Amino acid sequence: MNPHQLEALRTMSHSRMEIYEYQGLEQNYVRLKELVTEREFVCHSTSGYRGQNGELWYVRLFPPLEPELATYHIDFTTPYVPIDATQKDWNDFFAHQGLGDRL
Repeated sequence: MNPHQLEALRTMSHSRMEIYEYQGLEQNYVRLKELVTEREFVCHSTSGYRGQNGELWYVRLFPPLEPELATYHIDFTTPYVPIDATQKDWNDFFAHQGLGDRL
């Protein structure tokens, strides 16, 4: 394995599935906001799913592997869109788990 491949795997290993709020489209990319940190990400949707207003996505994002060439994140999984679970439901769950004082 070459150093470039090893660094890509290392970067991928630091990612995890998260809940994001769909924020709309930005050119050909999807904008997502992570629920706990409220950080926003511009993402390439590998599945091609473009999202809908009000959706929450459970998805794994990878940061740019070559930031000087591409500044967007990549959603590595097809987004799971939880049904009948609101942002408040998730925020209550995260607060109950002790994640994020801002919830």
